[in-house]
Order: sequence, then C-alpha cells, then structure tokens
Amino acid sequence: QLDAPVVSNVGRTDGFCPGNAWWNLGGYNMNFCRANSGFGNTGEMANVIYHEYGHGITDVMYGIRNGAPQPPGDMHEGNSDIVANFLDRNPVIGLGFFDGDCTNGIRNADNSLQWPADNNGGHFGGQIIAGFYWDAWQSLLAEKPQTEADEIAMDAWYFARDAGVPQNQADQVLWTFMMDDDDANLDNGTPNYDHW
Repeated sequence: QLDAPVVSNVGRTDGFCPGNAWWNLGGYNMNFCRANSGFGNTGEMANVIYHEYGHGITDVMYGIRNGAPQPPGDMHEGNSDIVANFLDRNPVIGLGFFDGDCTNGIRNADNSLQWPADNNGGHFGGQIIAGFYWDAWQSLLAEKPQTEADEIAMDAWYFARDAGVPQNQADQVLWTFMMDDDDANLDNGTPNYDHW
C-alpha cells in the first residue's frame, strides 16, 4: 500500500519545526525542517528520512492493511528507528541533527535499555524495541552470511507486526518468536532462538 507517491515537504519552518521531522498519519506525506536554531536540516539526514518513512509503514500496516488502531508512541517511534537501522545499517539515528555534531545523533539502538523499566514512551522508550532487533541482528550477522542474517531479522520484524499488530513491545517480541518458529511449538525454541 505504500507503493504510491509520497509528498516530501523539505525546508519547513512551521509545524513542529525547528529540529524535527514528521509523517502525517493517513496523509502519505513526510515533513522535514530547515536548518535553524542549532539544528541541522532534517531533510538532508538519510536515516531521519528512513525513520519518517517507517512511520508510514506502521500507519499503513496497522490502519489500512489490518484495520487496527495505531500503536502507542514508543512502538511507532521504535519501529521507525528499526526501519532506519535496517536501511542505514547503523544504530544511530540523526547524525548531524545538532549543528556541529556528526557523531552522536539523537537516539541509539545499540543500548542497554530494558522493558518495562526504561519505557517512558515516545522516542526514548522506542529505543528498547529498536535495541532488541539491533542486538538480534548483530548476533545473526556474526554467525550467518549477511543476506541470510538480514532476511531472518527483517522478516521476523515485519511479519511479527503484520500478523500480530502488537500494541506493546512485549507482545511484539512474542510475535517475533512466533514468526521465527518452524513447528508451531514455542516450548522447544525457534530456529534462531539464541539470537533473539
């Protein structure tokens, strides 16, 4: 359903600007703020663009494809970071977000945050689910050829969301195991259990 033109409004100074970018839920458009007030131009940051497109994936997958309510903020933000992580092959989101800082970014999937203690919602809480997939993917990459590791991680992430339309991070992790399973019995593990 996202195989359609997506309007990208670059160089905005209104709305949530400065220092922001956003997807209009149900609107098939992305918005990026012009460099201003110590923030870089978000329309020039590849993984911020990927992150916003990730919101579009969730918007369509939940609402249009499955007729489900949108997930809460930590799920929307974390899964958008996962899209950026997979596409950019980098755990850091928003390199160059702050003028003069091209090393730290604004979020990092390579973290030690844990569910539920560290979930305060939104972008920060989303780093928990992003970290789950980042760690699993890195473990798979260390043991398997890149194409196989990529396929396992990305398929489990995508199909867990499409099949389960989870509304919290714990449910998404459970659905990830179910999508990795090959015999309809989670009691005996899954083919890639040790990586998850």
